[in-house]
Amino acid sequence: VQMSTLVPTSEQYDIVGNKWFCYATFSSVPADADDWTPRLQTIDAAFLTNGANDVNTGITYSGNQIIFQTAGAMANVKVLVIGT
Repeated sequence: VQMSTLVPTSEQYDIVGNKWFCYATFSSVPADADDWTPRLQTIDAAFLTNGANDVNTGITYSGNQIIFQTAGAMANVKVLVIGT
């Protein structure tokens, strides 16, 4: 399966102690197995939701890459990533 790389419509980075927090918004995630690489070296945790919360959502991560796992297209997707 060829993954398409997603580009967020907005990204915000903040640091607390030695951890970076990235809050990103995507206007849409079109299909399962799309990926995104935030500007972090490693990811410790990641959280995902969409505005309507109407699609089964999930993400996996490895190293510094996020892979979206969704049951269908989602709009107004919010992602919080914590890492270094």
